[in-house]
Amino acid sequence: MSDVAAATYFFLTVRSDASSPPSVFYYADDEWMAIELCKLFKSEFGQFCDHEFSHMVVSGDDTTQLVRLRTAVDEVSLYQDPDPGIYDPEPTQELLQLANYYSRATQWESLLESLRKQEPKESRTNGPKQGAATATGELEIQSLERVRSLLEKHRLMFLYFAVPKQINPLATGNKWQLDSLKPDQFPKFKSDEIDDDGEFLFTYRRRLEQFVQTCYSKFGSGAGSKPRVLTEDCTIVDVEGGSLPAWYLDDGACVYLDESAEQILASMRDAVRKGQSRLLQPFIKAIKDALHDQGKSKWYASEPVRWEYVSRLDSILHELRTFELEQPSMNKAATAEEVKDPTLDDAAGSPDVSAEDLLKGIPEEDDRNSGLILLMLFAQAYYKMLEATTSLSDWLTAMDLGLNHSYIWTVQNLTNLLKNNKHLSDFPEKFEPMFDDLYPTTITDVDWQWMVAPHADGFLATVQRYVLKKGTYDPEEGSPAWIMVQLFRPGVETAIERAENYNRRLRKAQKAMFGETTSTKPHDAAVKADSDVAKAEESQQTTTNVNTQIAIPPGAKWSEVAIRFLDAHNVQVTFREQSQRFHFTQMNMADGRSNLKPTKQWDLLYSFARDNGVINWGSKSASPKLKKQKQELSEKLSSLFAIVGEPIVYLDEVKGWKTVFQIMDS
Repeated sequence: MSDVAAATYFFLTVRSDASSPPSVFYYADDEWMAIELCKLFKSEFGQFCDHEFSHMVVSGDDTTQLVRLRTAVDEVSLYQDPDPGIYDPEPTQELLQLANYYSRATQWESLLESLRKQEPKESRTNGPKQGAATATGELEIQSLERVRSLLEKHRLMFLYFAVPKQINPLATGNKWQLDSLKPDQFPKFKSDEIDDDGEFLFTYRRRLEQFVQTCYSKFGSGAGSKPRVLTEDCTIVDVEGGSLPAWYLDDGACVYLDESAEQILASMRDAVRKGQSRLLQPFIKAIKDALHDQGKSKWYASEPVRWEYVSRLDSILHELRTFELEQPSMNKAATAEEVKDPTLDDAAGSPDVSAEDLLKGIPEEDDRNSGLILLMLFAQAYYKMLEATTSLSDWLTAMDLGLNHSYIWTVQNLTNLLKNNKHLSDFPEKFEPMFDDLYPTTITDVDWQWMVAPHADGFLATVQRYVLKKGTYDPEEGSPAWIMVQLFRPGVETAIERAENYNRRLRKAQKAMFGETTSTKPHDAAVKADSDVAKAEESQQTTTNVNTQIAIPPGAKWSEVAIRFLDAHNVQVTFREQSQRFHFTQMNMADGRSNLKPTKQWDLLYSFARDNGVINWGSKSASPKLKKQKQELSEKLSSLFAIVGEPIVYLDEVKGWKTVFQIMDS
């Protein structure tokens, strides 16, 4: 039996109704993860649609079923952009919905994995208790676990660097006759996902596991398979001149892997020196031999690595895990009620411990802080969806089920948060949503500025004042409170993205139907923008600025713009005869860390207002950093208004910077 067949796989599925077959869209590492992901999907999506989420278990022995399901998941993962127009052919709405589920599962899985790694409070503070292993036994367990963890990291690091290749005379596209994977089959990591200590290997290990399974599907597991061809008499034979597959490394990879091997050896030496190697002894030789290929003492880029090297590491890691479960002292330490740690290695996959249980230990202060952060996030999403839909609803409306789902989800979360979170019980007003939904029949003929903005502005301002008064701080990354916020953040970001896409589509449709926007409304204000209108040609670009909601025609001048601060966080922008009120978040000047405070560019804009549009060395806000801040503010304003020319210039007569536009304080 191959190494692949020894595993068990858990696939997430969704069924639109009882009569339809389930569609697979994701797979999880273990049953615990599958169960918790299904809970999250049922919580966020199940109550707004008839979709039924569940998971199915597939044995590695069922190769046909496994390959079929893995292929289906890989196909879903390709459609990560919500705009179907960028694909050729255009995917169905059902496939895009599955892709959305896949993306959400990827984000949630990372957070759930961090959550179950949290060390229980009792084991941190109360020390050994009755029924726990002795101090010596605990140290032996820790030594074994540390070596196993380092070996797992070594394996993931190898997969991160390794490139599979085999000689195949039938291969095309290169003169060396080397066959490998396609570029899009290799794991990809963004620069901000990679950290110096290699923890990203565990955080995103799914990508690496997908990679190795793709390699096994193409080249075989174990020692691999030679390339084969179907002959004229329908028999399958090895390609003449073909070779078994091998892994290839570059010089940089060899350096990192040598450092990893030395770290593992140092950990084992340390355990032996301290007399904590009793449990480790049966594995020392096998681990030492597996740190390099074929018993070598170093890694060399000039020498290919045998294909079975990964299987060899898998086998040792499997033996280590099995050994841990079989040891009486380890079982006792891991199951004693007083020090039970549900995150211990594979035991973390136990369905008996839910994500809700792991989140119950959030300290009071962290719980209060995360509640305030979530309140601000939900309030911003609520505001953005109202603004994006009703600012054009007396011109056009369109059905957008995804946006409507996000609106209902946000309203429900806001309502539940303010009702059930004890730390928000003194919120100064009762939240009553403006609309039950955002269907066209609900918002047609609704005017943003006079009907909706007073409610939306007022609620967002109330939330912001309340949150600022209470005070918040950035939760420690990886803590339960941080995870709590991150579990909801994707939904908030999706809501805002859907709102912006909706507004953008309707503005294009507005331009296509009515030409340049004017202050004159069409006689039929209930005109609906159906899907054909929403797909107006990309080349027809509107000059209406999406951020400011004010039509800025070509040839506009900065001198025609006036900005008046209503308070520290809100301004009224006037262009010719049009005026509109804006919060700093609407002008993309919110601190990206929390969105609760304005940026330094907003502060500088406020300083210009208080100094009548001029800042020089006699101003209170004068600073050596002013030049850089002024440059960033100018770039921000130019992006917002799309007006040619510098909005802020240096004048010799005032010996300082002056705004070309009018600006004043209230």
